[in-house]
Amino acid sequence: MVDATVKGPEQLPGIFGYVDDFLFDGLHILVGEDGTVMAEDGSPYLQIASGKFWVNNHAHVLTGAKVPTDALWFALRSVAVDSAVTGAVQPKLSMGRLSALEITYPLQPEPFEETASACIQHVIRCRSGMETLGQLRAFLLPLLLDGSLRVQPAQGAEGEIS
Repeated sequence: MVDATVKGPEQLPGIFGYVDDFLFDGLHILVGEDGTVMAEDGSPYLQIASGKFWVNNHAHVLTGAKVPTDALWFALRSVAVDSAVTGAVQPKLSMGRLSALEITYPLQPEPFEETASACIQHVIRCRSGMETLGQLRAFLLPLLLDGSLRVQPAQGAEGEIS
């Protein structure tokens, strides 16, 4: 017989644990380990992470050892991982198979590395700006919607803000 009594919140499964600190700090590459590991073109799903962050166990965290991390991110984007992915039900890209892949890298790496670094730094600055704009929107929108903050049209602007 199934117990159909309603349990109080203190008896229900809830929070299994907390993440109260970061595991990584700096520039790192995240590569999908299981689940969504490969794009339609056969390249790996990658994400660049910067600053302080925590990553779950479904991603590999990489940093460049012999090459800069930002340049490694661009090099990994052109690697086909379809031959390295295993798993019949859920695709998996193990660290062993990922490490065995060959990556094409320029013979004259300096211009490539400089450009890669500049691009990644630009992405990081854009992300920071988007976070700031998101916080500003989250702060202002409720005030605008409930009428506690009103905006005056700029001088010389056509039309009115209602």
